[in-house]
Parts: sequence; C-alpha cells; structure tokens
Amino acid sequence: MALAVGLTGMASAWGGMRTAPTVVRADEGTAPLAIEDSVPAPAGSFVADPSPATRGDGRPQASRPHDAAGAAGGAARRFALPGFAGLSGDGPMAVSRIESERDTFVSFRNRGSHYGGESRIFVGEHPSYGATRGLVWWDAVGELPKNQAVKDAAVELYLREAGPTGDPGRDIVIRRVKLARDKDRRCKEAWDEDDPTWDKFPDYDDDDLDRTKIGTTRDTYEWDVTELVQRWRLAEWWPDHWCNGGIYLQGYETGGSFRGFDSSEGSNEPNLVVEHATDTKPPVATMSPLPQYINAPDGGNPNQVTIRLAWAGDDPEPYTGIDYFQAFVRDNGGQFQVLGAKLQTFGGSYFGRNGHLYEFNVYPYDQAGNVQPGKAPDASTLVDWSAPIATMNPLPAWVPGPFDLRWTAQDLPNDPGLVNSGLDSYEVQYNIGGTSWGLLGYGIKETSVRFGQAAQCNQYQFRVAAKDKAGNVEPFGAFEAQTTVDGVAPVVTMRSTLPIGKRDFTVSWQGQDNCGGVTGYDVQYKRGVGGAWTDWVTNGRETSRLFTGEWGESYRFRARARDTAGNVGAYPDPPPIAVVVVDPATLTEKVHLPAVVQTTRQ
Repeated sequence: MALAVGLTGMASAWGGMRTAPTVVRADEGTAPLAIEDSVPAPAGSFVADPSPATRGDGRPQASRPHDAAGAAGGAARRFALPGFAGLSGDGPMAVSRIESERDTFVSFRNRGSHYGGESRIFVGEHPSYGATRGLVWWDAVGELPKNQAVKDAAVELYLREAGPTGDPGRDIVIRRVKLARDKDRRCKEAWDEDDPTWDKFPDYDDDDLDRTKIGTTRDTYEWDVTELVQRWRLAEWWPDHWCNGGIYLQGYETGGSFRGFDSSEGSNEPNLVVEHATDTKPPVATMSPLPQYINAPDGGNPNQVTIRLAWAGDDPEPYTGIDYFQAFVRDNGGQFQVLGAKLQTFGGSYFGRNGHLYEFNVYPYDQAGNVQPGKAPDASTLVDWSAPIATMNPLPAWVPGPFDLRWTAQDLPNDPGLVNSGLDSYEVQYNIGGTSWGLLGYGIKETSVRFGQAAQCNQYQFRVAAKDKAGNVEPFGAFEAQTTVDGVAPVVTMRSTLPIGKRDFTVSWQGQDNCGGVTGYDVQYKRGVGGAWTDWVTNGRETSRLFTGEWGESYRFRARARDTAGNVGAYPDPPPIAVVVVDPATLTEKVHLPAVVQTTRQ
C-alpha cells in the first residue's frame, strides 16, 4: 500500500481598482516550482509548525501470514539466492543480505551478565542459563542506498542447537525493540552488545511482529519484518518512522525447551534479507482547502490575519518515504515566493494582509529525490475584511409619484496593488417623515430599484448599504436621500367686482394645495366669446388685480396655479367668470318710480 500521512488544517475565521485576479492554473505534468525560480518570502510572513511527534510506538500493522511450510517449521525461502535480480511491475528488483552488527542474549540465571561475544543467541529455558532472550541489530538504513524502496524483508537465523531431544515445534516470536529520541526528535544510539543484561533489558513493543514454529532440526528459519524495515528507513521526522532498535527474540521458557541460533560470531550469522527496488515514482502532496475569502483580521492584530496551512503527503509503492516538503506562495499574481525549502512538518502559519490574494503550493520530495510534477495551486484564499461603500444618488425635493432610486458603490480596499472580492448585493431601507426604518429591498443585485408605494404628501428618506462577496457588510448611516411626493396640482377659485357705471373692476383668485403650497399663478383673459386668450398674470404671487375694460365689452377670465412640487393646474373650461362693462349712457329705457315720502303725524 502507499505511504500517506497528513494533517487536517483549519483557516482563520472568516480593491487597486480591481477585484481578485483569476487563479493561474499550471499545466499538469510540467516541471515543479524550483527554488531558483522563486524569491524568498518576506521575513516573518511564515512560521512552520514543529515537526510532528512520531507515532513510532503505536499503530503496528498485522504481520503477513507465513506460508504453510514456514508455519509448520520448515525452511521455505521467501527470497532467491543472494545477488539475484529480477523484474516486477515496478521495475528492477534486487535482494540484499545485511549481516547483523550487534547480537547477544540475556540470562535469567545470570541476571547481571551479558553475552555479546558468544557464538550463539539462546532463547527459551537453557539448562545452564535458565530463561534466555535474544537481541539482534542490523544497520538497515546505512547498508542500502536511500533511493532503494523495500518491497519485502525477513530475518534469517540459523538454528545450531536445540533441546531437549524430540522437543516439538515451539513458537519463536520477534518483537520490535524501541529507542528513545533526543530533544530534536532524532533517534538515540541503539544498545551495544556489552550493555544488555536480564536486569537491564531494552524497552520493546508488546506486540509480536511475527512468529515461526521451530522444532529441533538444524536449518535457516525466517520471520517477516517488512513493515519494520520499511518504517526504520523512513525519514526520522515522519510520524510513521520507527527508530531502529533491532529485534527482541523470545522462545518457549518452560520445560527446558531452548533454541540456539548462530550469532555474528558463529558460522551462519543472522541476516536481514531485503528485497528492494529503485524508487522512481514521485510522491504527491495536497493542501487542505482554504476558504475562498477571509474577512476578519486576527483579534490581537488588526493589520494581519493568520492563515493556517496544512498539507498531506503520499508516496506510492514502492516507496522510500517523503523526506521533506517545499512550500510556496504567490501574492496577488506575482512571482512565487519560497515559504520553506526543506520543511519536515505538515503545516504552518502564514500571516496575510488585507487586499491580497494568496495562492499556495506544496511539493513533496522523497528520499530517492523524486518530486511531484508541476501542478495548479493547491489552495488559495483572498483576504478582504474591508466593507464596501454605497452612496445613494440625490433625489429632487419633490416628486409627483413612483420613482427610481439609484446609487453608486465601490468595494474596498481599492488602493493601487490591492485586490478585493467585488460587490455582491445591496440592502435599501426607507422611512416616512423621519420615523423608524423599514426594508425596501434586500439582496438587490442592481444599482437601482423602483419605489412604487409613494403616497401623496408623504416625505420619504432612503439609505443603502452594500455587501461584498467576502461577506463584508457596510453599516447603515443616516439617510442619504429624501423627497416628498406631490403629484396633484393646486385648485384655483376666482371672483370679480361688478363694473356698473365704470370701466374698472377687480378680479381676484385664490389657490388651494394639499401638500407644499401654491408658489404662483397664471391668469388669462379674452374679449368676447370668440377672442383669443391673452396672458395677464404669469407665475405671479398676487391674488388680485384691477382690470380696465372698454365700454360695452364682455371679458372672460381663467386662472391656474403651480405648487412647490412644480405641479401646474390646467385652465378650466369653461372659464369660471365673465364680466360685461356697461356704459350708463347707452341705457335707452327710463323707468319712473314714485317717490315715497315719509310723514310724521303730530
């Protein structure tokens, strides 16, 4: 199976006269980003996480089952003869035998003694030593080049002596010997042959790596240690790495049953047999997704936001394991910057600024030097915590009825060199006569809206707030535009004095308006019935005027008014008043009336 490890990342919560540029996509299979093609990121802009604590003492995988012959105590071989090179689907394969460099056993009967120079490694209950247990160590890392991927591995021990005679097959188990780490997480040196005793035995894993049933027949026996060797050879910082402490060998410690294997001082020293191939497959890394937008700075620093980066790596079989990562960032479409050239961790913190689009790439290098080909950015985010600004266009003081509201808006930041998320929508509110605010529209995508519920003589106030794509919302302020609805013209009434015996008479008029009031009058007259109308008063504020006619002529008058809103009434038809100028001299009929004299009785 492929070797994959990663951490799940979280991102912090969440105008240049331009919005965010399109993320540039690299062609798959192109060359990866190179250090020499990049520039260093600004100092302090990125802090890598510490190397992860290893999981070296946990998560053991189940050992693969032996074949039937091996399980029955036979001497079946897993590998070909030394030096054999074959072919597999993954490329040329080779088998190497690594000789042990340290081996010993300990004795319960001689608890303080060590036996590093003996030619045997005893396990079980020996007649002279009592209970015995063995230790073997190979340089599984240094003996093979780093570019070699382990496909299979087994411990080979030659059984030199056993007892008692006729003893049936006994399970001989091997376990992993643990090693402590220094403060820098590097593995400490393994035990020396002259160190272990029964009372000073190295720490080991309680889980069996493998077990083989062995009787008393002299032969070479195997134990599967593929996972153990693979994990020994991983980079030391990798969470699945196991420090190489060798193996612990234990037999059946009852009834005098013991087995004695050749040590490095014997004729057939312990071998670690490794089937391996050159690792030519590049590893793969991915980053945890980032939010499309980040719209809030850090709580303690209003000028920056901490962007949490996390990535995972996968080295396909046959694998040598990921050695390190290289991480890059591109700021607002510029040149890629190097965040870390040799990162042995799975994440870090990048400190972003407002108005910047950040694109991140991570490239894994395995221990064979393979690197993932060029790819599109693994993750990107736009930092925009500035609310947009919208401004309502002014309205005329008076409107006759339903009307359009219009506004302009811009997203921030919009300084040169900065980017923003772009405008998204608007909310428009209104009130009547300065009372509480009501909602006219929400989520409006256009920059205008029709106000259709206008009632005559009402004053309306309006305000608008913008929202950008990052979720920043402009706070409402005071009203930005106001108007009063008046679409009804004023009404005019007229009257005149009677011109009896004189040519002069007074014509008066009066207007009535329900909203803003009358601002002026137009008055016309005409002579006779078929004459043309003549302007007499034009947009005047007076409400009466003396008219001088000609004897015997008739005159007709009409008036209209205009109000504050600019509404102008229509001239009435027929005209409201008609006046005849009567000359007394033209009267031909005389009427004699009797004189009535009041008398007073005495």
